[in-house]
Amino acid sequence: MNLNEEKTLKGWAALVNALQVGVIITDNESVIRYINVRAAEIFQRNCQELIGSPFGFTLSKNEDTEIEIIHPDQSVTIAEIHINQGFWLDRKSWIITLQDITERKHKESELEVAARVFSSSCEGIIITDIDGRMIDVNTGFEHTFGYKKEEAIGKNVSLIKSGMQPPEFYQHMFSCLKKNGSWQGELWDKRKDGKLVPIVLTISSIKNVNNETVFYVGLLHDISIIKKQEQELRYLAHFDPLTNLYNINYITAELEISIKHYKTSGTPFSLAYVDIDRFQDINKQFDTHIGDIVLKKFGKNMKRFIGEQGLVARVSGNTFVILVNQYHAEKSAHIFFEKLMKTINKKIRIKKNDIYISCSLGYVIYPLEENTSSGQVLRQAEAAMIESKIKGGSQATEYNIDEVIEQKYRYHIISEVTHGINANEFAVFYQPKVNMKTGEILGAEALIRWHHPQKGLCYPEYFLPYVENNEVMNRLSSLIFDEVFNQLEEWLKQGIDLRISINVSAHELQQENFFNEIKTKMEQYGNRLNRNIELELLESAAVRDIKSVRKIISQFHEIDLRISLDDFGTGYSSLSYLRALQVDAIKIDQSFINEISSSPKVIAIIDSILHMAKRFNQSVIAEGVDSLEKGILLLKLGCVEGQGYFIGKPMPVSEFQSWMESWKAPPEWQQQQSVYQENLDLIYAQSFIVWAVNTLSQAKKISHREMVSLESSLNSLAHYVNSSFSPHSNTVKMELEELIDEFFQKCKSFNTARITQQNRESYLADLVNSSQLLQKKIDLLNLKYEPNQNNLC
Repeated sequence: MNLNEEKTLKGWAALVNALQVGVIITDNESVIRYINVRAAEIFQRNCQELIGSPFGFTLSKNEDTEIEIIHPDQSVTIAEIHINQGFWLDRKSWIITLQDITERKHKESELEVAARVFSSSCEGIIITDIDGRMIDVNTGFEHTFGYKKEEAIGKNVSLIKSGMQPPEFYQHMFSCLKKNGSWQGELWDKRKDGKLVPIVLTISSIKNVNNETVFYVGLLHDISIIKKQEQELRYLAHFDPLTNLYNINYITAELEISIKHYKTSGTPFSLAYVDIDRFQDINKQFDTHIGDIVLKKFGKNMKRFIGEQGLVARVSGNTFVILVNQYHAEKSAHIFFEKLMKTINKKIRIKKNDIYISCSLGYVIYPLEENTSSGQVLRQAEAAMIESKIKGGSQATEYNIDEVIEQKYRYHIISEVTHGINANEFAVFYQPKVNMKTGEILGAEALIRWHHPQKGLCYPEYFLPYVENNEVMNRLSSLIFDEVFNQLEEWLKQGIDLRISINVSAHELQQENFFNEIKTKMEQYGNRLNRNIELELLESAAVRDIKSVRKIISQFHEIDLRISLDDFGTGYSSLSYLRALQVDAIKIDQSFINEISSSPKVIAIIDSILHMAKRFNQSVIAEGVDSLEKGILLLKLGCVEGQGYFIGKPMPVSEFQSWMESWKAPPEWQQQQSVYQENLDLIYAQSFIVWAVNTLSQAKKISHREMVSLESSLNSLAHYVNSSFSPHSNTVKMELEELIDEFFQKCKSFNTARITQQNRESYLADLVNSSQLLQKKIDLLNLKYEPNQNNLC
């Protein structure tokens, strides 16, 4: 290269380096032979470093393209390149020009993102000129207001104004825009279909380089859902969503208003707590969906009855509160609530199911005491409602101080019992059960006793009624089971094999974990005691939820535990439920045994129970055998198992063991045979005789007119005895007729004679002697005449 060429090349290089465009020259193998300063800056390297290195990108003649240059620090430069072929220093070369477009690409990307946001945003976006004409809207605007883009562009924003905001509203808006360049607030706009829509609007001013407003951009957020939720929350703050009645918050607020009104006007009011009886049984028998329908209909019936006279609220579950301002006098309030209960205690038909509803109601007339708060009034009404439930439900009870005292006493007993359990003051006593005929000791009933530090030995009547349905009852029950199990284990080691029965309440029996807890206790003793345990459950526990109780009984049968039904005959539908329950034994309630010698009706009932139990293969034990005579009569009827004070009172373990060593059945019991079915009429006759004597012995309190009625009853007695006796033989029949006629004549004489204070005792003594003779002869007839043995009961 001569001097002139070199000068020319240097001048050319100085010219190229002055360009704001990068220039690169490569040979045919893409090796860089020249690079100007701007190109080196784009690659963020110096020129000498790059000369001799490969270009690194594909070269194609007359091509415009974009490349990404990744720098050592991982930053990226986007360059636009143009490629041509030519000659440099007489060699065929690639001539490349580069321009850094990184910033331009970023802006394009931002514009693209902005365009996407604008077009696809769920939020409505609107662009207007300074006169309010819409220049552009997005799809969010279209969805919110129902206008197509072409329908909106060119129109004034007044197109969507609702007219709900006054002129002052918009004056304030533009004042803020002028002052701050932006404004945000809530307003109501109007859709194309005329419906109003709540909007949160954010407006921003767009200014030019001269700081002049040229456009407004508005973001419109539809808050219909939020408004609906707010409305629902306001509703839930005061209403129950299931029944649409008021809730506890609203009724409490209204109650406080009534209290304030009383303090200024002196006007009393009434508040009642209402709870549906046995609602859990409805949920169990049907399902919670049916239970919800019951709650709705029940609440609707109450609201219809109350009308404008007060307010009805559902406060929880199956509990409602009524606030009544009109009825505040004691008499009128009670009449009002009694009428309410007659209205709402009725059958409700749901999906072909007849559901009988009853409720317990407690009410308070304000003011019971001065300065009583709303919370106290609610608690007072609730306490009265609970008292209604304790009394058996389906009734209205007014709150009074005496009941408060009773409740406080209940809490006192619960506290004392809790302390007594912790102090080991409770003990298990055992009352024997025997075969009255053979004298065999069958077992005993476990009964709780309390060695009270101040009151001495306390019977269950003192404390059990106050702890039922309380957690302390579970602790007492657990104590009894543990004591009985330990004692049985000790007896078995001594060779004493007894069956011990333990009473189980309705509440315990139907507790969710009751069966599993007993089963676990049994397993702790290796299931050795299963056949030695019998659970006695009250009949009331069985008949309330027959399906549930039957399932529990079945579970206990699976682990070889006997189940007996206590107090049998006292509840409703006893016989109809006997078979369904599938119990192993029944205990005749002592209320029947108490009247066994003087009530023909009781004799018939006991006879029916014995026959029913025999048919169902269930054993029977009589409770309350407190005399030799009652045992004899029970044995005549065919009931051989007995329990009562004549046999043995409830005793601590040490006394019970001594009793077992000395016990023998009375000879009269051992010799007594059960009566044949054909001779049962004689027992009926004996009971009628006792009844007649008892009635006449009280005749001094009966008027002459009542004595005439008694004569009619005695005639009925004679007719019953004469017509009921089976014709064993003419001799037997004649003897019976003679004895009954004699007794009846004495009764008639007593009734028709002129009775004075002086001769009453003489007449009565003669009647008693006649009755005793008749009963002795009937006993002899029982022994003398034995009909066909196939009729043994």
